[in-house]
Amino acid sequence: MKLVIIAGGKGTRLGLKDIPKPMVQVGNIPLLEHQIRLA
Repeated sequence: MKLVIIAGGKGTRLGLKDIPKPMVQVGNIPLLEHQIRLA
């Protein structure tokens, strides 16, 4: 294993009820994908 991405949280402080925080989109790309691209 070369990489571990710690992703979690419900995103309640962001006002989200249905979307986990790592899946919040920034520029139409989920935060998790941004992290994977930068790794």
